[in-house]
Amino acid sequence: MQNSDGTLVYQPSGREPRIIAGSKRSIPYYPKAISQKGYGEKVRPSFLTEANIQSALVDGHLPYDEFIKLLRLDIELAYYMALIDTHYPTQNASQFKAAFIQNENRQAVVADFGILPGDVWNWDRIIHPVGNQGSVSTVEYQNELISWIDWITNDAELGSKTGPITSALELLRDFRDVIRSIINRRLFTDDEYVNRFLSNYNSTNNFLSVGPPALRTAQLSALMRSGIVTITAPDMEIEGRDGRFVAITPPRNNDVFAADIVLEARVPKPSILTTSNPLLEDMVSNNLLSPTTIIHEGKIMPLPAVSVTQNSDQVVAATGQVLPNVFVWGGLQLESLRWSTTLSPPVRELTT
Repeated sequence: MQNSDGTLVYQPSGREPRIIAGSKRSIPYYPKAISQKGYGEKVRPSFLTEANIQSALVDGHLPYDEFIKLLRLDIELAYYMALIDTHYPTQNASQFKAAFIQNENRQAVVADFGILPGDVWNWDRIIHPVGNQGSVSTVEYQNELISWIDWITNDAELGSKTGPITSALELLRDFRDVIRSIINRRLFTDDEYVNRFLSNYNSTNNFLSVGPPALRTAQLSALMRSGIVTITAPDMEIEGRDGRFVAITPPRNNDVFAADIVLEARVPKPSILTTSNPLLEDMVSNNLLSPTTIIHEGKIMPLPAVSVTQNSDQVVAATGQVLPNVFVWGGLQLESLRWSTTLSPPVRELTT
């Protein structure tokens, strides 16, 4: 069922299980915008361009902070252009784009085009959309989370060229080839690649850009409002008490949820170092496969990816020998070397 405001309603049968969900962040991933793009259509960077990357190089490496600066500027530009098209009919998005690119004082450009304070892009609010709560009850957290879910779902339902926030965040997917090129050319220093890109960027990128279709997020909201699903406050912990599993969030509140079943709904990171694949295990034990290594803080550090040649993905054995006619390709085996090679289809609106 659907409410007059477009949100969904779930009518419980009474036979549903009660689901208590949580994680360190305890916020669902941003929903994907309904695709309005044609096959292969992508936004091209205005800031994260090859020319800007080359001009930012220091001793042959791209500083991570400069990479983030350029990427964020592209996302902000996409947001404001969609915002102007949908909410500011008296302004011109093309004129805004030209001014935003040419003027270093971009806050002044935003002000000059009459963007209201509540519409100004705020990275802290994007990355922490429900705030950085200290003490918060489960009920209070549910109310804040549902409000945010309904709000961001509405933005996603406007479409990948129209919803200001989710269309802007879609650039994180549109720019994957650009980012893959940066990784493949090893433009980050090894230290920044490990300490900042792999540890920080990957988590934030997943949260902002690889979430479910908007419909699934709307359905989650309905299940939460019906009492079927409860999402705990951040930093959920699981422990055993009296033969049952107990979910608690001690940094946030004293609420306790007990259950007989726990499902770990987490996909482990692919790694040649911990794989249980029989073929890969056998090749590792026979020194036919070895992990890629980098120099991290002055020491040799293994990465989860299989060691292969740069241009052909031909396997490099633990002895350093390049194996003839043996190649490895794919996200699971090369993820930390190639970055984000897993593909998924776009979400499109169904029409009749």
